[in-house]
Amino acid sequence: MEGVLPELIFYSLVALCIVVWIILFIWLGNVLYLEPGNIQLKLRRQGIKGPPPAFVMGNIPEMKRIMSMAADAPRSEAHLPLGFSTSTTFPYFTQWTKRYGGTFTFALGNEQLLYVADTKLVKEINLSKTLDLGKPSYLQKDRGPLLGKGLITSNGAVWFHQRKTIAPQLFMDKVKGNLNIMVESASNLVSSWLGLIELGSGSADIRVDDYIRSFTSTVISKMMFGSHHSKAVELFPKCRALMKNLQTPTILKGIPFFRYLPTKENRDAWRLEREIHASLIDIVKENPEAASDKMAQIIMESAKTGELGPSTPDQYIVDNCKNVYLAGFEVTAVATLWGLVLLASNPEILKVCGGHVPDTNMLGKMKLVSMHQIKIK
Repeated sequence: MEGVLPELIFYSLVALCIVVWIILFIWLGNVLYLEPGNIQLKLRRQGIKGPPPAFVMGNIPEMKRIMSMAADAPRSEAHLPLGFSTSTTFPYFTQWTKRYGGTFTFALGNEQLLYVADTKLVKEINLSKTLDLGKPSYLQKDRGPLLGKGLITSNGAVWFHQRKTIAPQLFMDKVKGNLNIMVESASNLVSSWLGLIELGSGSADIRVDDYIRSFTSTVISKMMFGSHHSKAVELFPKCRALMKNLQTPTILKGIPFFRYLPTKENRDAWRLEREIHASLIDIVKENPEAASDKMAQIIMESAKTGELGPSTPDQYIVDNCKNVYLAGFEVTAVATLWGLVLLASNPEILKVCGGHVPDTNMLGKMKLVSMHQIKIK
């Protein structure tokens, strides 16, 4: 009997290992082959085709090959302003659009994506109110440290609750109510530039990118955190570092489950995520009554009611604060840079403002200028 028991345990462990490997094989086959194949089949039945994906890697190898060819090709002079062009930034989309039309499917690993350039279809999707249309899951997985499960990445009832909370804070009347914050911050920015010009005896070569980002981060910090905005501004370098760390999606590195590997890049991202999380929680909860009308406090109150999904209240607060904060300083910084280009190209702003600080009424009088009228030398 003593010799039988160890033998029985051994065979049981072997059988268990075989079962585990079979389950793992079935799961991988479903994730890597059956699910992507079913999605592709459904789209093909609707007449939507696309570049054939490679097993496991999808269209990533082809995208890298096309990007490499585009980088080696001589640049055309016929670029959009500031050197942006779809054919150089996303050359694979340009090639696939010519081959498959304005609507096609492609794959990043086992993730299937639908590319839509048909304006009528885009409009129909935008007007759709179904909660079945949403963001792909890889945004939360691949961009988790940066975006979490906030408004930018969520779907369904969770997204609806987040949007109902945040959207009213961005309505025009709310934005107009913060105009004094924008004017004060812009005045400080212009004063800093004038100081540089004086130091340069009447001229200065100023790279405005970082100045503009600092300006927009100050504005969104004051709008979100009120009197605690100075602590929020200190988060700006960490947010920028995290964005830089995640600027290349891990799925494009071509290694399955790369985001889970403890590489230096991933460890830095995890560390920055923890530091930003701790800082935001401290800022929001330090004095809740000090700025109850500020966006961060409104988000904190909404965490007590409504659908939070898998997030804890603290995670819900942090993720949505990060989403608004990142969009508030990075996206608006790009828009502000374009605004400077437009204003410099159209000196009639001087007539509209008449030497005064612009207000909302003046903005309505300014002419809209289409991008093709801008000429940058």
